[in-house]
Amino acid sequence: MKIGHTTQDQATVVTLAGELDYQSRNELDHLIQERLTSHEPDVVIDMTEVERVDSDGLEVLLEIEARTGEMLGQLRLVGLNRELQTVLNITRLDSTFTCLPDIPAAMESLKV
Repeated sequence: MKIGHTTQDQATVVTLAGELDYQSRNELDHLIQERLTSHEPDVVIDMTEVERVDSDGLEVLLEIEARTGEMLGQLRLVGLNRELQTVLNITRLDSTFTCLPDIPAAMESLKV
């Protein structure tokens, strides 16, 4: 898994590429914790290049959703492929996450 991040309009934008699984979850979790303690409570995760997400990947996304809420921030997932969108629908996590087509749409949704 390749993980990158930038700051855009006081939100952390994380880009993922590869598989979000047991081996990569800790790196993503650590990055998010670091950014949240830097007073950037809003997080956008770009999953355009994510090939697969296993149960550990879903779990870390749920943890990030909870942590951003605790910091009075919001999480947005963008660029989900059809397979991941289906998994979220089947597990009913589609009602937990706000999923948008791209980063500009996510950034617009974060504006108050």
